[in-house]
Amino acid sequence: MDIKRIIATGVAVLATIAMVPVQASASETDSAQDRQPVAARSCPEVGQTSVKATITDRNYHIGVGTVFRAGPGGTISATVKKSYTISVSSNISGSISAGEIAKATVSAGVSTAISDSTSTSYTFTRGITPGRYGNLQYGNYGTKVKVTKTMIVAPCNVKTIASGTATVPSRNTWGYKYWES
Repeated sequence: MDIKRIIATGVAVLATIAMVPVQASASETDSAQDRQPVAARSCPEVGQTSVKATITDRNYHIGVGTVFRAGPGGTISATVKKSYTISVSSNISGSISAGEIAKATVSAGVSTAISDSTSTSYTFTRGITPGRYGNLQYGNYGTKVKVTKTMIVAPCNVKTIASGTATVPSRNTWGYKYWES
């Protein structure tokens, strides 16, 4: 047998196999809408980056200034007459800007700011549980997030280039945090 005859026989066998009808399953014959062609999926461009934030605490106290302490027992009272500015802070391995963190946090559904300021004259008084110490600190009630920055390094291949946690202030949400020790 020569090579042309072998190739022709192989092509004929493949053509015959391709024409064998296959029984469709019930789910494949349910409706004509289900038999639409599958669109090819494209991958993002190599080098494209994205930042994702996952909220871990929506009411996270970002303390500023002095921690007041009194006790054991009795009352604790503190007055703040000062201006404060607080900004996004993070412990992220790698490079993610404050703007990227704030934008990712907003995408996660929280209204945040890169920084927020307040001028206040505010007094807080509270009773302390007998035998315990009361602690007070003024600050912003912002958001704590887990942040991940990824980059497309090859078609459809993602690599994490930075990750960690960050605190992002909320606009005009200031007040005291009280805890006992």
